[in-house]
Amino acid sequence: MNVHYFYCRKPGGGFHDVTIQAMMEQDVYSRPHGCEEKSFTIIEELHIFISTDMNRFHDSEFKIKFGKNSSHGIGETTVLGLYRRMKEDHFHPSVSVTRLQYERIRKICFALYEREKQMNFDLVAEPQKDRIVVLM
Repeated sequence: MNVHYFYCRKPGGGFHDVTIQAMMEQDVYSRPHGCEEKSFTIIEELHIFISTDMNRFHDSEFKIKFGKNSSHGIGETTVLGLYRRMKEDHFHPSVSVTRLQYERIRKICFALYEREKQMNFDLVAEPQKDRIVVLM
């Protein structure tokens, strides 16, 4: 049983937009094909989207999904097919990374989350004091 690690960083001015995925490889028997094939299950997926300049534009998103017995997977049956699919994905073109690189990126993502994990309500403008009346 191998684990494959992928990293995707979307270029964007003013935002950190990073997705990392860890996929577990398993050997399975395919009844329709009558042979052994590979199955790939996503055991961890982390997505972070944070503004780089919080004073100019404040927007943050942090999502993480994980589970040893997850049922969410990729429909590829070979390791080569998995790597090709992850590289050519139009929405999240990913590159393969080592476990050490993956854990470093995950640590950085959690550090960014810790820095901006809650909404600072002091940054929000004062409530509206004037009354707006709409005449129809």
